[in-house]
Parts: sequence; structure tokens; C-alpha cells
Amino acid sequence: MRPETEEKYIASQKRKTVFLSIGLGALYWIVESAIEAFIFNHESFISHLLKPGLHEIWMRFLTIGVITIALYARSLILIYKKTKTDLRENKERYRLLFQCSPVGIFHYDKDLHITECNDRFIVIAHLPPRKTIGLDLKMSKEEKVLLALRKALDGGEGVYEGLCDLSMGDDKTWVFLRTAPLFGPNNEVKSGVGIVEDITEQKETEATLRKSEENLSLYQTLINQSNDSVEVLDPETGCFLNVNKKTCSDLGYSREELLSMKVFDIDPFVNPSDFPEIIEDLRRTGGGVWNSVHLRKDGSTFPVEVSLKLVQLDQSYIVAVARDITERKKAEDALKEYEKRYHSLFENANDMIQSVLPDGHFLYVNPAWLKTMGYTLEELSGLTVFNILHPDYKTHCINTLKDVLSGKSKGNIEVTFVAKDGRLIHAEGNATVHMVDGKAVACNGIFRDVTEHKRMEEKLFQITHDWEDTFNSITDMVTVHDKDFNIIHANKAAEKILHLPILDITPQKCYRFYHGTDRPPEGCPSCDCLNTGLPSTTELYEPHLGMFIEITAIPRFDSNNNISGLIHIVRDITERKKLEDQLRQSQKMEAVGQLAGGIAHDFNNVLTAIIGYANILKLRLKDDPVKSNIDQILESSERGAHLTQSLLAFSRQQVSNPEPVDVIELISNMKKLLLRVIGEDIELTTILNSAAPDSDKKEPEEAGTLIVMADSIQIDQVLINLCTNARDAMPNGGRLTIETKKVALASLGFLKEERQFHKSDNNTAGNNGEFAEISVSDTGIGMDEKTRERIFEPFFTTKDIGKGTGLGLSIVYGIIKQHNGYIVCESESGKGTTFKIYLPTIKAEVEKTEPEEIPDTTETPHTVLLAEDEFIVRNLTKQVLEEFGYKVIEAFDGEDAVTKFIDNKNNIELLIFDIIMPKMSGKEAYDRIRKIKPDIKALLTSGYPADFINKNELIKDGINFVVKPISPAKLLKKVKEALAN
Repeated sequence: MRPETEEKYIASQKRKTVFLSIGLGALYWIVESAIEAFIFNHESFISHLLKPGLHEIWMRFLTIGVITIALYARSLILIYKKTKTDLRENKERYRLLFQCSPVGIFHYDKDLHITECNDRFIVIAHLPPRKTIGLDLKMSKEEKVLLALRKALDGGEGVYEGLCDLSMGDDKTWVFLRTAPLFGPNNEVKSGVGIVEDITEQKETEATLRKSEENLSLYQTLINQSNDSVEVLDPETGCFLNVNKKTCSDLGYSREELLSMKVFDIDPFVNPSDFPEIIEDLRRTGGGVWNSVHLRKDGSTFPVEVSLKLVQLDQSYIVAVARDITERKKAEDALKEYEKRYHSLFENANDMIQSVLPDGHFLYVNPAWLKTMGYTLEELSGLTVFNILHPDYKTHCINTLKDVLSGKSKGNIEVTFVAKDGRLIHAEGNATVHMVDGKAVACNGIFRDVTEHKRMEEKLFQITHDWEDTFNSITDMVTVHDKDFNIIHANKAAEKILHLPILDITPQKCYRFYHGTDRPPEGCPSCDCLNTGLPSTTELYEPHLGMFIEITAIPRFDSNNNISGLIHIVRDITERKKLEDQLRQSQKMEAVGQLAGGIAHDFNNVLTAIIGYANILKLRLKDDPVKSNIDQILESSERGAHLTQSLLAFSRQQVSNPEPVDVIELISNMKKLLLRVIGEDIELTTILNSAAPDSDKKEPEEAGTLIVMADSIQIDQVLINLCTNARDAMPNGGRLTIETKKVALASLGFLKEERQFHKSDNNTAGNNGEFAEISVSDTGIGMDEKTRERIFEPFFTTKDIGKGTGLGLSIVYGIIKQHNGYIVCESESGKGTTFKIYLPTIKAEVEKTEPEEIPDTTETPHTVLLAEDEFIVRNLTKQVLEEFGYKVIEAFDGEDAVTKFIDNKNNIELLIFDIIMPKMSGKEAYDRIRKIKPDIKALLTSGYPADFINKNELIKDGINFVVKPISPAKLLKKVKEALAN
């Protein structure tokens, strides 16, 4: 590359780099501003759709993109710097080759004026140096020279060999001239270049050799003394005309054999068809050097370096000098392999390799070093090893460097480097000196990053301490034993409870401290564990310790999977044993609760049909005398519904409808019903007070209010059950007293330790510390203590077979607990029984309930999709809806409902789905339909208990829901509300 071209190229690379850096900065600013303004603006539409953390994620992606482009720009800068360096090196190399060439080189323009030449040309041309540049070559007297010069300007190559006077004088010189064109950017010829070789000597030698046979003999003698093979070839045929002794010895042929052979016989790389082209190339260049192989007589080959020269004497000859380079090739290959291995080892080593100068500056580092420390080679150019050392290691490093440079190798060096990002890199390694001509020029070091190892050591140390702390914080007794039952380690709990001595002094047998015996007891879990190799657990009472304990023996194994000992985990289960009886009691009651909840669904479907059809008959038989019978059916059905709710109250699974209830009014309304329940031989007395006994206000019977939050139906069931039991306890008649009053929490001694009353929120009673007490007392036979402890158990009864199920008081217990209340029993044999119920009071007014009214027939014929798997309930619901003007599409399960909706989606306005159906539930069908029509309205029904519905998340807030059994009036009301909302 010419100097002016080089400078233009460098300038263009600088401009590209500057423009790229400016463009990167502007692009980053514009994109970041645009994103902030239009996408992540708090008022923009997109910002409401994106999650809050997406801005940070996007900006990280943007930053990564810009960093990637910046890294690309950096690579361009590195390429630019390397190119600039290469250009300078090429320029210097060109200058040296140009000036030091053994042949004359000159440039000339289209007017045949010399524009540049080397010193050798000036010598060959016999020209003064100052007059050479600008010399007009057209002044040459040799037409063939001018023809060769002009041929290059025409785009070809010119050759001239002969006498020539380049100084335009009469002193001619034998020269070999070759010219070639120089092309411009558009492939046009800009100028020419010529190579001139002074062959005067060669010509004189050739003339001398022709004149003297002695010279020929001398020539043969000389070439025979050569250490290289010398061969003279006929350029026309490739036949050997002469060879020296070295050629014969190398190839294994005699001289006579070789003189009858051709060059193709010993050089497999030279094809006869290519030989004329080789000769033509030699005629143009005069000679050349290339690498090839020679074929010996025995068929083996060896590498050679062949130097060819076309010699013109009486005729043209090719002189080939072939040097056996077998050893050189081996050395070169070995050197390349060594360099390859060293470079691969250096580049791929996981350890950090560095070489620093005596002043601490870095000479080189490997990629692992750069990756670990986070630096680049450019950043290291201005740093020393002391700049990246932790301050605590600088003095030690200086002393180590001095020792290594003095000839001492250092091993097991521990040092802490500071990475570019501030991380501390702990390293271990060794250092050696690098000598050149007996002088220490650098310190080489190989270091291994042991930061993670150090961290793991610290973590292991911490884990060990954490394990010890955890081991000693376990409240259970934990001891570690060997195979001979000796305790070798124990936690603090075991040391304290077992009163263990110091275990390091003398071995202690585990059975002495756990069992107080001299040998392992019968059924020892340790023995089982040692015999089977499996964990073993045993529960037993230890008088030695005065407690029930649970012993778990776990085997320990060595590296060969042989049992080496045991681990004992011993837990004090004394309190657990005491609670097991209470747990069994709770499980009995839970079993009945599950049974009651399981039958609720089917029973409610039956009641729905009975209540529904009875209401339809009642509407159609307005003045018929049979209407009174229908009222009896409805009343019995309602009692059946109450019975279902009562069963569910025991299991705490029914859909409860708590509301403010006046206990006094509720008991007053039930008085007639209770009289029929208990019979005529029992006297019923009610004492209904709304104030505390010590209050100055004395209210008359049936006066005042006592408000609690309760389900009135369930409280009715409680009173009926208690009165029925009281009746059975007075077979010969007696007196039954129901009394109400308000009591304070402080006066309830048995409740003083019950803290849950203090946790009630503002919407439940009890936060004022007052309760409504309802006591039901009889003068019956009473109960002993053993019977009294079991009265709330399910299926426990004192009645004869067939006269009781034992569920009454269990149901009462469940209802009261569901109302956050308490029930206690006071009884003695022969002295009657009193049940006292405590419900938290509230400050609220009781809403007056109006009788259900069936709404008017709908004026707009709404279309309803009804999905119910029970035929009788589905048919009843359809009849009620059609009776009042609704159009009903029936479906017998969830899948059928989805199919029917797809067929009629433009007409259906309301979905009435049973939640639990075969194939597909009502809730699942509703969710699928919502995907088709999001604004569809729905009313879900179920006869299953509420806790089952809630536990399985079958309904969510905002969905209309109604519990079976449901009357036609309530159904129509719910449908109207669902359509309105």
C-alpha cells in the first residue's frame, strides 16, 4: 500500500470509530427517552398492561444490547489499531525490501519518467542519485527496452535481456529487465514497475566457461563438492544433463542412471504437462525456490528445498540445487507442535498464569487470569501487580518478587488479589524466575483461585457450628452410640434429663441411663436396629424416668455400608398419651359428622321436590279443603329440612344463616310446640329475663329482649332436643324449667381460662364480655359422673334399643360450638339435670321476617339454561319457571349444558346449574361458558354442605348461590335478582 493510500485508510477508520461511538451514545439516549416517555410513562396505556418490573427488565435488555454494540465498537477499534500497526510494519517491510533488494527496482509513469527507485537501480544504471527521479526513459537507445516498458503500460509484462545503457551514455551493461503494470482503483493502468538485474558477471562467466574446458572440469569438481544436490536439466525435455555426487548419494542412483532419466522420475510433484509452464515462468523470472519431495530408487521420499535458475550459455540450461530438509522439517514440526501445545496449555489453563517485569508491570497473562480478575489487556497496560493486591499482602509480595528475581523459586504462595469489581480473589500458587542470557527479566507465576475453597471452608466451619447449635437446641433427647451400646455423643437435653457424666472420661452404656438396667431390656429398639439394619421405634413407660417415652433407633453406616453404630431419638410423650383419649373422643364425633354431611345432598334434593310440588298444588288449590293437607305436607317438609340442618349442625357442615335473634321471643314462640313435645304430665315453666340477676331492674316474664347472633332454626332444634331428653328422664312426670338471663364473663368460673372469647371481632358478640344464658332444668332421674362424661358422644344413649339414636346431644353440642358458644351439664343421680347454654350477646335489633311471596309472572320471556342431574328436581324447577313465564332449556349434566349453550348462546340469559354433577361439574361448565360469553349471568345451587363447597373452591365471591331445599317462591326471587344484577 502506498503511503497516501495508507493515510487515507487510517483516517477513514478513525472517522468510523468516532461516528460509531457518537451514534451509540445518541441511540441509547433516544431509545431510553422514548421508552420512558411512551411505554413506561405511568399515564400511558401500555404501562397499565405491563407488569411493574418489566421496565427494569427492558432497560437491562437495552443496556445489554448497547453494551454488545459497544463491545463490537471496541473490536473495531482493536482491528483499527492492529491494521494501523500492520500497515506501518508492511510499510517498513516494503521499504526494507525495496532498498535492500539485490536487484534494481524502479517505478515509472505513463510518460516513461522514473518516479521512484532503489539504490541498487542507481548502481546498475550508473546514474547520479539526484538525477534519477524524473529521468525520461524514452531517451534510451534500446528499442527493446522501450518496448518492454510500454508493454507494461499496456497492461502486459515486458521482458528484456541484453546490453543496455540506462544512463543514456555509451557504457552498456548486461541487464535482465522485467516490467509489469500497476493498476488503479478502477483497474486502469496507473504506472509501471521494473526490475533490473545486472547479469554482466553471469554473461562474462558464461563466456569464460564456453572458452575453457578446464572451467567445465572445475565446474564439475565444484558442484561435486557441494553439500546440496546440483542438477543441470534440459529446459525442453526435462532430462538430466549433469548431476553431482550428492545427487547420486541422496537418490541412490548412479550418475549414468540419472543421466538417462528425467526430472519427472524423481519429483512426483512435477507433471510433464506442467513442465512447459514452469520453464516459461523461469524465463520470466530467471529463477525461483520451492519445496517439493524427491523419490529415491528404493521408493522412499524425502523433503527438499529446490532452487532453480535458468542459465543461458550456448543454449538454455536449468540449474537446480536441491537441499535435503528432512531434519529441518522435523525440527520445524517439533517446534510447531511445541508452540501449539504451549499455546493451548497457556490459553486453556484453568489456573491464572502471569508474568511480571522486575518493576511489577505485567508482561503477559492468560485468559483465565483476565476472566477471574475482570480486566482487559488494555487495562492492565498501566497497572502493576501491586495495584491489584490486597493491602495486607503488598509487603509480602514485594519480598517474594525480590527473592524470585534473585533466583529462588517460591512455592505455596498465598495471596489475595482485588478484582476489578472489588471482589477479593484468594489464590495459591508458585513463582519462578525467567532468565535471558543469565539475567532475570521476569517473574512467572501460576496461581489457582481458591476463593470458593476458602468460602466452603468457612461454610463448613459455620455448618459444623450450626449443626452443634441445632443438635443441642433439640428438646428431644438425642444420643449417638457405637455398636456396643456406648454413648459417644449426646445433646444438651439428653445430658440434662439423663444426668449423663462427661462422656470423654469413660464409656457409658445407654440402657443404664434410659432404662436403669444392667443389660438391654426386652424389645429394645437398639437390638432390633442392629439385627435388621433398619430404623426401629418403640413406645414404653419408664419408671426410671417417670415418663412415657418414644424411642427411635436409627442405624449408622460406615464407608463400606456396614453398621457402625446407632442414633437414639427419645421423645417424652407423657402429655401426648394424656391427650390420646380426647383425640379418640373427637374422632368419634367427627365420624358421625361425616356421615351426616354425606347424606345431606340426596336428602335435600328429595325435600326440594316435595316442597316444590306441594307449593304448586297449594297455588292451584286456593279454596279447596285439601289445601290444609298440603299445609301439613309443607310443615313436615320444613321439619325435614330442619332435621337435615340439625344433622349438619352436629358435623358443623351446614350452610348456617346467622342473624340477630331475640332469645326471649324465640322461646316464647316455641312454648306451644314444646308443650306438645313433652306431654301433659310434665309442667313447663319459662322464666325469661333479659337482665343480669344482680341488676336493679326486675323485668316481668316474657318482657325485654336478649339478642344473640344465631340461626333461629338451629336454636329451635337445640331446645327441642333438650326438652325431649328431659321428657324421657321424667317417665312419671315432673317439672321442666326454661330460664334466660344475661351473665358476665367474670361470673363464669369454668370459662375463665378459655381465651377464644377474647378474640371475637366487633361483628360478633362477646367483645362486651356478656352472654345470654339459656338453662333447661328437669326434675328427672339425673346422671352419674361416668354417664355425664359421655353424654355428648355420638351414638351414646341411655335409652333402650329402638328408643334413641344417641345423636340428640351430639347435634346440640355441634350447633352451640358453631355459634361460638358453650354448653355445660350439671346432674346427679336422682336429683335431676340442668343444661346451661351460653351464647355471646350483641347490640342489634331483630328484623321482622315477612312471609315469602311469589313474585308476579315475568313480562319478558327470559330464556334460562337449567342443568340438574336429578330428574325430579330438574322437572320441578322447569315446571315452576315455565309457570311464571320463563323459557327453559334442560341439560342433564355439565357437558350437556355446554353443548346446549353453544347451540343457543344468543338466546340464553341466565344459567341455573347444580354445582355437583357427573362428567362435568356446574362450576366447570359455568367457567367454560364464561369464556364464550363473559357477561353471562348465573345462579348456582347445591344440596352439599357449605364447607364441602368452600373447601373445593366451587363458588367464588360475586356468584349467586342458593342452598337446597329451596321453595318455588325463593327460587323465583333468586332468579329475578340474578337477572336484575
